[in-house]
Amino acid sequence: VDFNWPGFIFLSCLAMAAIWGNVLVVLAVYYKRKLQSMFNCFLVSLALSDMMSAMFVMPLSILRTCVGKWPLPLPKFVCVTWYSLDVLFTSSTICHLCMISIDRYLTLTFPLR
Repeated sequence: VDFNWPGFIFLSCLAMAAIWGNVLVVLAVYYKRKLQSMFNCFLVSLALSDMMSAMFVMPLSILRTCVGKWPLPLPKFVCVTWYSLDVLFTSSTICHLCMISIDRYLTLTFPLR
């Protein structure tokens, strides 16, 4: 099986950037009192969801993409769990983005409430 090393390196760097970027978002809100607002709670929750996706879903996705097929002899429940986590974290990200959009809309529409 032909392994795509340049793709593996690029996608691995992308996953690491996703993890560390989201860690920095969480730490910034945690340590800076001025950033601790309701809106930033949505952002922290989004960052945690994206970080879990980068940690638990992306590594196997990268491996599968670079090999071209499923390379690991894992039990079926591991594959089902991996797919389930992929759907869960993707859906969670979409829900967070919707809530952030609603929050921004309400903030701009009713600024004094």
